[in-house]
Amino acid sequence: MWLEQFGVLNIWTYLAGMFFIIIVPGPNSLYVLKTSASRGVGAGYRAALGVFIGDAILIFLAFIGVASVIKASPV
Repeated sequence: MWLEQFGVLNIWTYLAGMFFIIIVPGPNSLYVLKTSASRGVGAGYRAALGVFIGDAILIFLAFIGVASVIKASPV
């Protein structure tokens, strides 16, 4: 099966895991929903933008860390 190339050994376990990852909201989603419900749509957009910027900073810092580890390795 072509999914085995991507590490999917059991399709039903994969689908169940995918379903729970998609359906269960994370803390960022709950924060944006709570802010939107209590302060309005504009505040919700600002909260979503803040979450996006925070995630972008974390991704950038992780990239810099991995790049420095690769640069320092004597391979």
